[in-house]
Amino acid sequence: MLRRIIGMAGLLLAIASTPALSETVDVAYAGKGLGKNVKVTLNGNTSNVFSGQLFHNISGTLDDGTVLDGTYTTFCTELSQYTNSNTNPFEVVDVEDAPVPGPMGAVKAQAITDLYAYAGGLQLQNSGNGGTNNFASAFQIAIWEVVYDYDGTEASLGVTTGDLLVKSSNSNPLYSGVQAHLDDLFSAIGMNAVIDDLHALVNDSYQDQIIIVPLPASLLMGTAGLGLIWLRRRK
Repeated sequence: MLRRIIGMAGLLLAIASTPALSETVDVAYAGKGLGKNVKVTLNGNTSNVFSGQLFHNISGTLDDGTVLDGTYTTFCTELSQYTNSNTNPFEVVDVEDAPVPGPMGAVKAQAITDLYAYAGGLQLQNSGNGGTNNFASAFQIAIWEVVYDYDGTEASLGVTTGDLLVKSSNSNPLYSGVQAHLDDLFSAIGMNAVIDDLHALVNDSYQDQIIIVPLPASLLMGTAGLGLIWLRRRK
């Protein structure tokens, strides 16, 4: 099974966790990037949704002086609410404190951290820098599966059983390219990674998002200077 580990300036695995956050920034949905439409059934309710990169305009200054000002690539943690293109206040919190209502807790938050560590930034890239529709879609589906079905065991991961079911938009089994990436992502859960800059944006009324702070999408989607290092191995 193919594993990808991408070293990227600015996206570092930290050796210590950060303090809990609860700070407010302004957020407005700005569109979508790479990904695919899929058919999702959650607790018996079926709908067609987009799974992939979401863009949000975010502005505000965190207590540590970090300035958020730009368009950021995010992935959502819930399917029960929607994005909003108007500017709304969101709290910046630890991933385990999302979504609201919720929250997911430490076990699921660790699994999502492992997904981000494994992807290493590929999930944030555009097609000119290695990103693909299949990978972006698989990454978002993996987050949903963790939030809705993961109980700390490998057996709980999979989109053909459980509370969350995912198929291709035409109701056939999930696209083979997406499924292959999804299997790889699930295999990374359990590495117990730590990422200093991984947080969530939460609002009671709108879809909550996961964000890498302080890297905006404009930086992550640049060309030279990112220094992508690809290491491949077969499991």
